[in-house]
Amino acid sequence: DQGLQVVQTLHGALEWTLQQTGHASLNRERFSAAIWAREAVDNCRPTLEDRSHNIELLVPENIALYGDRTTLAIALENAIAELVAHTPAQQVLTVFAGNKDDLVTIGVTSHGCTQPVVEFYFKSTDHNKLWLADELVRRNAGKVIVEPATGGGVSIIFTLPR
Repeated sequence: DQGLQVVQTLHGALEWTLQQTGHASLNRERFSAAIWAREAVDNCRPTLEDRSHNIELLVPENIALYGDRTTLAIALENAIAELVAHTPAQQVLTVFAGNKDDLVTIGVTSHGCTQPVVEFYFKSTDHNKLWLADELVRRNAGKVIVEPATGGGVSIIFTLPR
């Protein structure tokens, strides 16, 4: 539903604007990546169902993130929406996580994504959801990369502290 997509985008933009103007502070805490990812995916269900996409969650229960749960959820929802926008209907997207040393990697992969990686510019008006995700992840001491997925497609990956 396009109405829900607009609301999600505006919600993300509002959160970012509040942070930019100093009217909202980040509430950093340690939290379960699995629970957080499930909540973000549930928020994206209408968009996924509208395109007849399925989503696979591969986020182990023992992984914890450190950051602002709300802004990071908005970032993940925006990354999912970005891939949904460039993936033909009836595909499977995968949300995954892993950790190494003091870092956690959270990612979304679409093996059916039709847009080449080189066209995912963070500052492009065609990818405002990705730009917002990048801004929110960086405010949580993380980084976002877009890379080719193993076996084809695209992965959007966040690296964050644990």
